[in-house]
Amino acid sequence: MARNRPFSKEEERRIALLEKYDLTPEAYAALDQAQNFRCRICGRHKSETRHGVLDVDHDHDTKRIRGLLCNNCNQGLGQFKDNPTSLLRAIQYLKGNL
Repeated sequence: MARNRPFSKEEERRIALLEKYDLTPEAYAALDQAQNFRCRICGRHKSETRHGVLDVDHDHDTKRIRGLLCNNCNQGLGQFKDNPTSLLRAIQYLKGNL
């Protein structure tokens, strides 16, 4: 059964970008192009992501947009609560230095 939506998917995305990040679709597209349509951390192309888009990554305190990330990288930062010390310790752990 089809779900009745008051807005199209594109309109919902436009509204979400504006409300959450004060980012227009045009500004998002410019950022996407500036990053070559790739995750800023791992380099995965947006076509390789689940929904074919990159997530807006931002500083939760300042609301400043840092870049676009694939869902995995964005969630990874979130799991570490954007804490550089924890991330560096995780790197040391992976390298066997802890």
